[in-house]
Amino acid sequence: MSVKNKVVHEENVIVAVRMRPPNAREDGSAKGSERVIRMETLAQGSKTTIVNPETKEENTFKYDFSFQSVDKDASDYATQESIFKLLGKPILDCIENGVNACLFAYGQTGSGKSYSMLGPPNDPGLIPRICEALFHLAKQSSNGQTSYNISMQVIEIYREKIHNLLVERAKWPEQGIKETFTTDGYIVETEPWICDSYEDVKAAIALADSNRSLGAHALNQTSSRAHTIYTILFNKTERGAAGPLTTTTRLNLIDLAGSERTDVAQTSGQMFAEGCAINKSLTSLGNCIKALSQRKEPNYRESKLTLLLKQSMTNGKVVMIAAVSPAAINYLESKSTLRFAERVKTVRTKVNKQLTGDALAALEDEKRQMEAQMQATIAALRDQLSKGAKGANMDDLEILLREQEELKNSIAAKLKAMKEDPDAQIRARINKKLAQNAALSSMFGSQDRSLPHFTNLNEDARLNETLVYAFKPGSTSIGKASAAGTPDVVFDGMGIEEDHAQIKNEGGKVMLYPGSRGRTYVNGTLIQNPTELKHNARVWMGHNYVFRFVHPGHEQESPDREVVPTFDLAQREMVYDPQSSTSLDTLDPRIRDLLQRALRDCIQANAAMIQMNKPLCFEPRLYRDHYTYEKSVLIRGVRKDPREGLRDDDSPNAIDMVFPADDFGAMVSDITVMMENWLREHRHDPAAEPPPFVAFFDPQPMLIGEADLLLQPLSHLSDYQCDPVIISRLAFPMGRLLVGITPLDAQGFPGPWDDCLERDPFVEDPSELVNRDILFEVRVNAAVLDFRYCVAAEGRGCRFSKLFVRYRLRYNDEDEPWTVTQEVIENTFHPKFAFRKLHKFRVDTKGLVHLTGGKIVFQLFGTPAAGAVQAAASPSGGKEAELARVQALIQLKRKELEKAKEDLERRRKDLLVRR
Repeated sequence: MSVKNKVVHEENVIVAVRMRPPNAREDGSAKGSERVIRMETLAQGSKTTIVNPETKEENTFKYDFSFQSVDKDASDYATQESIFKLLGKPILDCIENGVNACLFAYGQTGSGKSYSMLGPPNDPGLIPRICEALFHLAKQSSNGQTSYNISMQVIEIYREKIHNLLVERAKWPEQGIKETFTTDGYIVETEPWICDSYEDVKAAIALADSNRSLGAHALNQTSSRAHTIYTILFNKTERGAAGPLTTTTRLNLIDLAGSERTDVAQTSGQMFAEGCAINKSLTSLGNCIKALSQRKEPNYRESKLTLLLKQSMTNGKVVMIAAVSPAAINYLESKSTLRFAERVKTVRTKVNKQLTGDALAALEDEKRQMEAQMQATIAALRDQLSKGAKGANMDDLEILLREQEELKNSIAAKLKAMKEDPDAQIRARINKKLAQNAALSSMFGSQDRSLPHFTNLNEDARLNETLVYAFKPGSTSIGKASAAGTPDVVFDGMGIEEDHAQIKNEGGKVMLYPGSRGRTYVNGTLIQNPTELKHNARVWMGHNYVFRFVHPGHEQESPDREVVPTFDLAQREMVYDPQSSTSLDTLDPRIRDLLQRALRDCIQANAAMIQMNKPLCFEPRLYRDHYTYEKSVLIRGVRKDPREGLRDDDSPNAIDMVFPADDFGAMVSDITVMMENWLREHRHDPAAEPPPFVAFFDPQPMLIGEADLLLQPLSHLSDYQCDPVIISRLAFPMGRLLVGITPLDAQGFPGPWDDCLERDPFVEDPSELVNRDILFEVRVNAAVLDFRYCVAAEGRGCRFSKLFVRYRLRYNDEDEPWTVTQEVIENTFHPKFAFRKLHKFRVDTKGLVHLTGGKIVFQLFGTPAAGAVQAAASPSGGKEAELARVQALIQLKRKELEKAKEDLERRRKDLLVRR
């Protein structure tokens, strides 16, 4: 019997929204803590309404389920168990019947995705409940005729690199694991984790969590920046008179990275989110969802995430749970999540059931079918290429040829495994189990929580206290390994020295002895002398390692015995400055969190620059959007010794760079990875040269600045042109933008109307426009960039290329697509766009308010020149670049002075002629 892909039916994706309870920062009377979401169960499905806290405007969305987990006393309060019954049970039915299933959680960081998917040990989420129910199902159904085989895989996708979370991090390939094309689509081929019981699943999840914790510790990666995919492979074999019948099911359970608002106008406004690696996979997922909702073929190759989820998104039952916060402070993020969930609801998938009789014959049959299909596709594409057909692409042919080869190798490996002697298969299974036990022992075997110990703190509460470093009686050395020896506890993170610290456990006291060079903080204070550690003390080592000290049996001796140590508390202690007039507690909670993370990223980035001997300094800056007045955090980088720090009066120089805080954090992680690899390779060679410089900028369009065009003249349908100043997010004048608006008459004619005044659209009173459609043309003519702020590091030419402008008629309208001019490729100070576009605008009451008092915000983007940054980042080259820049500026001023003299002389002659 060959493989049967019987289409049972088509169905829409099941979409649920869950509103978590307010957290500590949202609960109470603090600004932004008011609840803006309400939910209601309908006869069919449910609806969720979100209220704009400023305008009180309401938006309502309909879903299959709306779960409120805020009010415990309400009849519709949703628990982990009730959600499992509504979402988990249908997935279990799919698995039992051989239908692939996919469950994924979507939402901003801190919205409760991981809580719904994984949950704490005392209140497990969907993933552990589904897995436990699977084994209960297998146990009930197993008999002499029916058997089950269950295995598991846990991978992480971080910045387009795939890693196996069930393997020790030291064994991870530097470039990640490559995805492979197989009969099941693109998958990641890792050694499966054999699960004979639910305890094996729990062990796998614990191992994955510990690997994630180590990564967050050493590399400053936060779990909110990575996607985690838990894959369950479920094989059910029923033996009958006609032979064995196998049901094969793949279940993907996905905890997506935090889906922060990716629209430039709604975040930091510095770069196109579509070009940022940190958002690439989520943006690609959104693009695929949009294409599927429109019945179009998506481009799954845009990211690793969508490539791996292609089969799940199109073949099987798909369930999505969107997580939102109830608080007004997260209104925009929550609304963005609800809109995404609404679009997902329109996607339809084919629900197939896969049965196999003779597995070997079925695989051979499938091999022949897929090879024939691929050969036909390749032949057709080659024919198109030979004829020069439009849309034919050589890259597509190369991809198909590679997929064909990977498919052959994958099927060959499967056939070889199937033909293995049964005894050899049993031995291989035993060896895999032994390897699993060894991995667990290596990770958890030395964790003795009865001794005084450090346990890790993490901003992802799930990863808290998953690592334990116990201190036996006597002395324990902490530091990084070197030629001089290996300490008892090895940390390799940035800022960790060879003899970083000593811990002495003697006579019931635990003392911390700081090393001569390493920086260690206890409760936010830099320690320079031996210090006794008390229970619940927060300890920072280097730039990333943060712990809670636990002293069993001595809890009552600690002044912090009632304190609940968290990562947030430890971080706030580190960035608190008692001399500062501005307390972090006075800031908006969202801004405070952004600032804390940004400060930590900048400390690490500056440490890397010092280690690499690069004169680049980074510091966070608070700013307020000049249109929405929303506060946010940016990172500013300037060519300057990082030991000196930045001052507010530091003017922009040739490599002044501005980054969104989240994108900067991802780049810091990349730099740190590079530095950690170099430190490990050269730990026995202190004289080794640091690694080559990797520029701290994303080679994607960067926001240079914004210019405003007031709409008031348009409210009278008057022609208007001006050259507003282009202001950067740090309030520097970057130049001027030449723009204008021309109203058109009913026939689309721009005037003049001297000979036909009745066609002149001019109105004295703007209220006459209400309930009318008006036509007008927006022009973006050119820009004149300021030499002082836009010159390249070498002092010649503009430091930006590929310049373009974009705008919306309503800056904050997420439904309105951006209007984008063509790019000016060359790096010039005078880019000419010569752009114009006709707009039709319906004037209602709100539209009239916008016309009479609003504006169009034009955003000018450009791509930074890598060579300029590289040159200025050189300790010697930077000085030469600055000198060249100053000399070029002097030369420019001389030319301007000469031109001014010529103008004066011409005017003098004109005056003489008139006299």
